[in-house]
Amino acid sequence: MILDVGLSEASCRITDVRYRMLDTVLDAIKGVMPKHQGRFFKKPDNHAAAVYFRMVLEHNPRQPQALLHLARYNYETGKVLQARGFMQRYFEVAMDTPEALLLAFRIERVLGDKNAQASFALRLRGKFPQSEEARQLRTLTGR
Repeated sequence: MILDVGLSEASCRITDVRYRMLDTVLDAIKGVMPKHQGRFFKKPDNHAAAVYFRMVLEHNPRQPQALLHLARYNYETGKVLQARGFMQRYFEVAMDTPEALLLAFRIERVLGDKNAQASFALRLRGKFPQSEEARQLRTLTGR
């Protein structure tokens, strides 16, 4: 299988051996992301990044960063039910983070699930009251 994401043809060839390296590559990407406030998908090739993270999940379906990034990508592209599914899987394998809770709140807001919204808002306010995401939540909700 050849994956064209702007790399050389040789480096795009995914083999079983390289499949095992995906977690290492994801760790390297995570190391760079905080410098960009976690906005990996603000780069021009969002689709290629989503393809990459789907490949990571084929290798390791419980990879939290891949689940979170695909949730964000699907939310930003209007596929909120898919985004919800990725968030549900994320919370099964990872601890709450301000970023994840705010994204989950936003997804449920679009879907109209007031109980889920309230639950995510309560967790965000309770666990991370001084976070930037809690401030954004106050702006979104007016409280």
